[in-house]
Amino acid sequence: MRHTAATLIYRQTKDLLILKEFLGHAQLSTTEIYTHVVNDEVKEAVDKNPLNEFVFEKVA
Repeated sequence: MRHTAATLIYRQTKDLLILKEFLGHAQLSTTEIYTHVVNDEVKEAVDKNPLNEFVFEKVA
């Protein structure tokens, strides 16, 4: 339950310092365990990137 709660809080806030305080960790490196990259989040970030629609032309 603790791991699930921490993961959900991180997904909502994207703030490790808030999560660190919530979990009561002394070291930020301990909190980093709860930061998981979700495939949907990566896809959404790529889709929102303005360079995603940029068309590269081949230079001869």
